Amino acid sequence: MRIGRRDVGPGHPVFVIGEIGSNWGGSLDAALALVDAVADAGGDCAKFQAGHADHVYDKEQFPDEHASFTRWIEPTLAILPQLKAKCDERDIEFMCSTFCFDALDAVDPYVNAHKVASIEATWQPFVRAVGRKKKPL
Repeated sequence: MRIGRRDVGPGHPVFVIGEIGSNWGGSLDAALALVDAVADAGGDCAKFQAGHADHVYDKEQFPDEHASFTRWIEPTLAILPQLKAKCDERDIEFMCSTFCFDALDAVDPYVNAHKVASIEATWQPFVRAVGRKKKPL
């Protein structure tokens, strides 16, 4: 399999993914610094998470989860171009797990491969939608 310019799989070097996820605290500067940290550590890819809280959690039934998702995951969608540009600048891949269909569509132009989060792995309509993007999964 090929992700961007890198061959991945048997017979190739390990593809190291720096899992940034939502650990950038809503600060663009922190997100960009974490991309630098992944590159400086020799990583091949920086991976974030993105989605819309209203598409994942019912605000009334799961208020804490909804608030957390709104604060830590949703803001990624607003900075996709900056994250991709920083990864390109540092010569590493940009990836982003998504948690809903519209986030998948928003992220797709910026990534060379998709990562399905384990919680979505059995959500067949979503996995099929990711597959229709025709990129490594």
